[in-house]
Formats: sequence, structure tokens, C-alpha cells
Amino acid sequence: MQLDIFLNPSANRNTSQTNWSKVEEALKKQSFEVRLKTSSSRENLISTILESINGGARKLVAAGGDGTFQILLDSVMSARIKHPELLNELFIGAIGMGTSNDFHKPFTPEKMLGGFPAKVREEASKKHDVLMLTVKSPDGSQSVRHFLQSSNVGAIPVTNEVLTQERGFLHSLYNYCYPLGLPLASLYVLFTYEGFEGVVQVGEEKFEGLFTGMTLLKRPYMAGSFVFKTNRVCDDGLMDLGLCKKVGAFRSLALTGAFQNQGFGGHPEVIFREISSVSVMFSKPQTVDIDGELIKATEATWKVLPKALNILG
Repeated sequence: MQLDIFLNPSANRNTSQTNWSKVEEALKKQSFEVRLKTSSSRENLISTILESINGGARKLVAAGGDGTFQILLDSVMSARIKHPELLNELFIGAIGMGTSNDFHKPFTPEKMLGGFPAKVREEASKKHDVLMLTVKSPDGSQSVRHFLQSSNVGAIPVTNEVLTQERGFLHSLYNYCYPLGLPLASLYVLFTYEGFEGVVQVGEEKFEGLFTGMTLLKRPYMAGSFVFKTNRVCDDGLMDLGLCKKVGAFRSLALTGAFQNQGFGGHPEVIFREISSVSVMFSKPQTVDIDGELIKATEATWKVLPKALNILG
């Protein structure tokens, strides 16, 4: 089987390029034919992916972190919208060479490729729901993103910003010791975060106020070892909404543990709904996280596109 693979050499602190030879050798042993393209620029990667699709590529694989896979997903969904006849022809997959590789969890030995988790097999493919996020940016422009796992507003993306964008001790620790940097940054944010104000619209229901966090969940795996409890599966046409009212740091910690054991339901501070769409208007620009990518927004709408794409297994 031929695969068009898009390698992000900057993934996992620039280690993916060095490790690629191990993956390449494993692919050859399993008789895969590979056409490799390399880019660390989002714009160049999107252009390369679209050129490959126009050139006849139908099985496309991201080699990098969850962000690299999200770029591939966005590009393929863009091509699929323009050419709906490609719905049943396009397959996408991933080789997890990033920091957390949440899309591949739980890791299993039979899905490892050269020591890295991989979804590259057509015989194990399945149609997945795709989640679409439409945001209005502070400058008034509108953009669309697609994702498969989760999207967050509030404490989670703020933690991501502290780790990846702000300069300081936690950012430096993230670069040298991610397993330690993540929990320390999470604790720092829980004790300092003031919350966000907004109006959340779910069907005929409207929720307005100050919130600690908002999560749209399709898959249960998050950065580190955190796993949400959820009934969601890849093709049920739904996502979980967990909207947490503003609570203190210690209650936030308690809820974090409860989300792993009970899910979003059953907590008085948390509004839980199983939904196919939701929108929010923020009182001031907020950071929205989608599978690790951070976007500034004044308004946002999430929608489930049922069974929209073939994902390799």
C-alpha cells in the first residue's frame, strides 16, 4: 500500500527528524511504499498536502505530534468540502512522534511502528465523526478548524499558553522535562486563573456567567496520563459538553479527579450535555484549544460532522 507521509521535523523538540529512520525501516519491512514530504511550517505543510491530493494521493499520514495531525485533518477536510466525491476515497492516519500523542492513546504493542504509535492500516480503517470549530477572531476575521479529540476554553488552554508561549521557569521546564512541567503549570493556573465570562448557547438553553472551563469532548485522552470518563465513540454523532462554573483551586482539583471517575455528570458546578453543536460569545477575547492548537476568539461555534472521514487504523 502506498502512503503519502508528511513529516514535521520540529515535532517533540526537533527529535522526529532524527527518529524517522526507525519508522522508515519498519514501514519497508511491512511492504509500505512511502512518498515522504517534510515541512515544519503550517502554511507549507497545507500547500504540500493539497498538492498531493490534487496529484492523486488518497492515503495521507501525518508524522509528528497531535498538531501535525490536526493540520493534515484540516487540509483534507478542506479538500473534501471542495470535492465531495472524494469522501470515500480519502484516508488519513498518523505516526505519533510528538510529545503526548493523544490521538494514539491507549498505546498498544501491535500498533507500534519503529517504536512509535501508528495508525496506517487500511484494513483497520473506520469512518469517524469530525468536529468543526468556527471562530471569530479579535480582528473580526473568521476561520474554520477541524479536530477529532477535544476543544477547551479556560484553564486548560491557559495552561498550554504558560507552557508553550510565555517565557519563564515553567516554559523552560516544559522544554527540558515535559512530565514535570505539565502538572506544575496546571497547579499554577488553577491557583491564579480568574475565569472567563461568556454566553453559551446549547439549543434552546442559554448559560451566562463566569466559568473556570469549558470542554467539548469526543475522545477521552488528554495531555499526560489524564483520561476523561465518557460514553462517546468515534461515530455516534455527538460530543460531550462540560461547562464548569467558576470554582476555587481546591474544588477544581477535586473535580479533575471526578472527571476521570464519573465524567462531567453529577457535579452541581458542572453543566453536562451530550450535544451535536454549541456556540459561545465571550465578553473579551479568549484562547481556544483544539487538539493542542491555540486560537484567539471572541465568538466560537462547535459542530459535529457525522462520519465525515475515513481514518486509518
